Amino acid sequence: DDDDDDDDDTVWNLRKSAAAGLDMISSFLGDDILPILLPNVQACLNDTGDWRTREAAILALGAVSHGCHSGLAQHLDAILSAALPGLRDPRPMVRVISCWTLTRYSRQVIMRATEGDRRGLDAVLAGILERLLQDRNRVVQVSACGSLSTLIEEDAACVLRVEGYVDSICGALAFGLNGYGRRAMRAVYDATSVVVLCAHEHGIPLSSAPSSSSSSSSQHQQMLGCLIGKLDTFADGDPELLPYLDCLSNVCSVPCRERPEHVADLEGLFVKLDNMIERYVIAMDSGAFDAEEAGRFIEHLLDAVDGLVQGFQAMPPPANPALALGRAFDAAPSLGPHLVRAAQSSLPSILTATFGLLGDLLATPPPFPARLLPFL
Repeated sequence: DDDDDDDDDTVWNLRKSAAAGLDMISSFLGDDILPILLPNVQACLNDTGDWRTREAAILALGAVSHGCHSGLAQHLDAILSAALPGLRDPRPMVRVISCWTLTRYSRQVIMRATEGDRRGLDAVLAGILERLLQDRNRVVQVSACGSLSTLIEEDAACVLRVEGYVDSICGALAFGLNGYGRRAMRAVYDATSVVVLCAHEHGIPLSSAPSSSSSSSSQHQQMLGCLIGKLDTFADGDPELLPYLDCLSNVCSVPCRERPEHVADLEGLFVKLDNMIERYVIAMDSGAFDAEEAGRFIEHLLDAVDGLVQGFQAMPPPANPALALGRAFDAAPSLGPHLVRAAQSSLPSILTATFGLLGDLLATPPPFPARLLPFL
């Protein structure tokens, strides 16, 4: 990471307090503050001598975006013109605040796109993805991932149904999963979950973009491959495994529309998760981990297995969910005994995960549920 010490997101300071105050004032006074604010913002933007002045101006535009939304509507083009260059500013904190400010106007940008003018949305999305792909600064990477999530959550259908967008987004997330450092990886997990779940909610298959081009499918496949491959990189007890498993559960719960070899990857993942549960059970029994610590990992592992089960069950024809899940279950013979033991746990979180998984397993079409009878 370069220039990683310009700001600490966890520390409350005068700058953040001033932005929060400006946000509150704009909520109470609305557009009445714009005649005072905008000339000062413009003067700060014109000051090329101090990056802090530029950053403060862009921050101010983001802070009043909600409270002054009516009065700022006519200035949207000027606001985008002011914030977009900040994405390439030499100073990381200007790039960070530019990401944030641009997505504070995501509703207006998307509304304009739905009316036929996609220039603003195209520019904002391209700028955010450029930061995801090119920025070496950890704080900027985190901010860009958060901005991408905000943009998609605002209107996934508008963003993801456009030709080329799915390909670019999946490719950028694959890059982050494969190349970001540990401190930025949680943001990539969150963004990946948002993209996959929002696409599924709106009926947008990431594996086949509107252009029906093979590149989109390969980019989605690459993203999934990067995510699944990371499971082998975690040491037992690594706390970063927990947010990873949350992401894996979300992604795998979405219906699998990929090629048969991807289904085989998911079956192999099923076995790996079961083996990890086995290791944590052994570590708990041996005293290497105490019960509560091991229980946290077992809970998340069970949730991840549950996500896989839901993904198997939702596979579209001609796939046979019961057959695919049956092969996975046969390849993980210790999962049944693990469920029996987990059902006797004194930890409520493990009980919730266990019986949630058991219920989803029993919901699989026959003849699969018969495999569970010895353990019920």
